[in-house]
Amino acid sequence: MHCPWAYLSWLLYFSSFVTADHHTHYDRLCPGNKPITIGQVVYNTACDRSDQSPSLVRKLGSLSGSTPEQCAEACEHDKDACKYIVWGPGACFHSSASVPTPFNVPGAILLSTVPAFTKTPAELQTEFDNCTTLRTQAEIERDNYKKKVDELTQKIWGPNKLDPTDFQCVAANDGKVITVKDNKYRIHFHDKILQHPNSVEGARDNGIEYDTNWWTRDQSIESCVKICDSMRAKGSSPRCTRVEVNDQGRCFPQRVIDQNKADGQLRRSRSICAAIKI
Repeated sequence: MHCPWAYLSWLLYFSSFVTADHHTHYDRLCPGNKPITIGQVVYNTACDRSDQSPSLVRKLGSLSGSTPEQCAEACEHDKDACKYIVWGPGACFHSSASVPTPFNVPGAILLSTVPAFTKTPAELQTEFDNCTTLRTQAEIERDNYKKKVDELTQKIWGPNKLDPTDFQCVAANDGKVITVKDNKYRIHFHDKILQHPNSVEGARDNGIEYDTNWWTRDQSIESCVKICDSMRAKGSSPRCTRVEVNDQGRCFPQRVIDQNKADGQLRRSRSICAAIKI
């Protein structure tokens, strides 16, 4: 396997210059990647990391006991040619490369004024793969959670998925279709509905027939439609084909005996919803 020249250099320096002073300075910063400050400039550290860049140049060769701070100060005096440094026992390297390519070298410290490069490409790839796996797991958990919420919502709203608020007489249900057996009824929220008569006789004059036996309270649109659908033809009167529910939950099933007359009685209401057979 090809071994980077910088790694060979580190082996050579380490075999010759590992001293008590090196351990002292190394222990100040590692482990923990503690930063150092030169004037107003902060250098981030990456412990046990060197660099494979061919732009590394050895500095302060005469200072076998140079500290990380001395190495960084020399870099500050030559910022055009020094972007980051590698410090070790008896060694201070500067590099003009904009981004280092780190690899493991025990006892070395990579220092840079940009966020610390503490990971090798292989380590970064492993972390990326782990993140991808975690993201996939999170997406699966999200989809399962959404499915459970939808199931619970469907149970609350019922098979026709109607908002239960205010006896189901809300804008969210406008235009939705209620299915009872094979019959379908469309909800009309605050739409044109039949003018309420003053009496049952007056209702017939308007082309509709109310069966007062079915006037009940606390009924939703859906339950009122079920009542309507269960009402059979009565004598000459047809089956129930529409209902109205007011804001108190009172259900008014209706038989339309004259569609033209009934259409002439349509008006808008802010407190009543209708469901009409389609």
